[in-house]
Amino acid sequence: PLFPAVRFCDNAYEAADGADALVIATEWNQFRKLEVDRLHQLLRHPLILDLRNLYEP
Repeated sequence: PLFPAVRFCDNAYEAADGADALVIATEWNQFRKLEVDRLHQLLRHPLILDLRNLYEP
C-alpha cells in the first residue's frame, strides 16, 4: 500500500468507529444527512468539527 497507516472507509460511520474526532470538511450531500447521535456513539471521544456549517450547534 502507498500509505499503510491510512484506512479507507465506505462511509462516515465506518470512519467514525473508534476515532478520536470527526472532521466534516466538505458539503457533499452524503455528509448533510448523517445521524449525529449514531456518530457520537461510534466516536471514542464525541468531538465533531463541522467546518462547513452543515449542522446546527
